[in-house]
Amino acid sequence: KKRIREADFCFSCEHYVLNFARHISRNHPLEIEVGEILSQPKKSKERKRLFTALRKKGNYLVCTMNERAKPMNKGHGLKESVDFLPCSTCLGIYTRKQLWRHKRICSKGDSKGQCQGAAQSLIIPFNPLLDQKLKEKVFPKMRADNVSFVAKSDKLICAFGARYLKTHKDKHFINVTSRKMRELSRFLIRMREIKPEITNLFSCLHPMYFDAVVQAVKKEAVFDVDTETFKAPTYAMNMATSLKHCCDIALLMLAKHQG
Repeated sequence: KKRIREADFCFSCEHYVLNFARHISRNHPLEIEVGEILSQPKKSKERKRLFTALRKKGNYLVCTMNERAKPMNKGHGLKESVDFLPCSTCLGIYTRKQLWRHKRICSKGDSKGQCQGAAQSLIIPFNPLLDQKLKEKVFPKMRADNVSFVAKSDKLICAFGARYLKTHKDKHFINVTSRKMRELSRFLIRMREIKPEITNLFSCLHPMYFDAVVQAVKKEAVFDVDTETFKAPTYAMNMATSLKHCCDIALLMLAKHQG
């Protein structure tokens, strides 16, 4: 059975193309990177490597826009971008297991957890207010799953994490910051299930969603109606404190925006 070729993204003209090498050779020969490729002997390993590097960059840009992901492994086909992670060195798209194996060859020194955490940080939406210390210290420590992705993508959760990390400067609070951000992320995911119109944590704080907030916390903390107890009471208490801090941060953000 003939394999169907999957299109690559050309970031020079912002179009999907089936034959990437031929396309950039014919249409973008004046680009500096393309010129370097064309200066290499045909069918040489270096020419092939440069073509692959340029192809990876284009497909990585698509992945950051959460449209789709084209993994380097041809057997996986086009998938949702959240199912894959980019290599922080070459920007190739891989599954989590493949990424760890690939990183051992591409760049040595990263642990498995840090490798995935750093990779996920490359595909989060751009946030100009993101605290650099939070990104460098906390993000790589966070498990690379959907909960962490939501936490890293939400501006208010990141602002909460940055304030918490700034207030608590001991080294072990890096992991605590990660845990608290993930708690808020789980709460936000639950809120989206209850109220699909909610897009971020900031919108959850509107008074009209008070009952939904209580319901979401009860579900996450596993509230037993018969005994009127929580299976995870610590989560409920933590959320009460965290949401209060988020309200303070949200008011400050509003004041700055209006000012």
